[in-house]
Amino acid sequence: MFEVNFLNKPGFQVHGGSLDEEQSILKVNKNNSSNKINNNSDNSGYYYLVLIVLILFAYIYFFNTAAFKKEYEKIYPANVLSIMQINNSEHDIVNIKIEADFFTIVNNYDNSSIAYYKQAYFDSLFNTKSFLSIDELYNDLFLEFNWYILEDSSWDIESLFEKINSEQSLSLNVDFLNRKIISVADYEELILLFNILNRLGVDHIFKYEIELFRETIESKKKYYKIIISEYD
Repeated sequence: MFEVNFLNKPGFQVHGGSLDEEQSILKVNKNNSSNKINNNSDNSGYYYLVLIVLILFAYIYFFNTAAFKKEYEKIYPANVLSIMQINNSEHDIVNIKIEADFFTIVNNYDNSSIAYYKQAYFDSLFNTKSFLSIDELYNDLFLEFNWYILEDSSWDIESLFEKINSEQSLSLNVDFLNRKIISVADYEELILLFNILNRLGVDHIFKYEIELFRETIESKKKYYKIIISEYD
């Protein structure tokens, strides 16, 4: 005998769930896969953007560093002093101070009109900052250049003193007192000294105070007192 199916609909029956339910599950899985692909694509785009930004920053940093170094090479003291000599301005220098993040050259003039003219001239020549100090006695022009300190444990003030004394090209009388190198030089010797320090690669390791002997201010041959010392 056979059984009559009065409950189910006629036709092929799917057991364990309807066909619509399985189609819904397939659709959800498909959407999830699509979302994963889109998310991966979005993440890849984000990483590429970050990489491009980092490369751009690295390029800007190294480019600025190279330009910064090149600019320093042009403004080392011997070069600036030589340019001032070419422009017949060496006789106006009364003081040079080099320490920390700047070095300053002080020029003295007979009247304020010349001081103002020289300020405009040197600003355009060196492309640096300057300022004037004018009173009843002095008309001083301060030229300020960027500088930096270089730390090098292989050099100290004693080794520099010995090296300067051994230089055949220098005719300076050099003394060593209270951990300071003290000497007297004319303008040409001053330029030569800074060229030697630059060649040795030690010009940024020490600090310098250079002052014109006021007794020679009216003479053609001017002499400068030089003090070289270590940073504290």
